[in-house]
Amino acid sequence: MIDTVRVLVYGGIGDGACDYYRLGMYVNHLARLGVEVLPWTPRLRYPSRYGTRWFDAIHDGSASVELDDLADADVLVFSRWRNTSPSCSECGKDCRTQERLARHGTSSGH
Repeated sequence: MIDTVRVLVYGGIGDGACDYYRLGMYVNHLARLGVEVLPWTPRLRYPSRYGTRWFDAIHDGSASVELDDLADADVLVFSRWRNTSPSCSECGKDCRTQERLARHGTSSGH
C-alpha cells in the first residue's frame, strides 16, 4: 500500500495552457504514484460589516487568511502569478491597459 502524498498548489493547476504544461498534464500520472495534487486558495476571513468589500477589510487590517487546510498537506507549491495587466492598487480592479487604469483612477478617485 502506498501512502498518499498531498500536494496543494497555490494558484491553481487548470487555468490555461501554462498551468497545464507546468503541472496539470502530470496530475494523473502522479496520482498513480500516490501523489494527490490539489488546487488551493486560502480562504479570507473578515467581518460581515464589509459585505463583499474584502479588499477594504484587508486594507483596514480586519481580514485574516485561514490556513487550516495546510495541516493536511505534505507539500505546498506556489504557482506563478499570471496577472500581467495593470490593476488598481486601491480596489484591485483589473484594468487591462495603462490607459484604462488612468481612466479608472480619474473616474473613481483612486
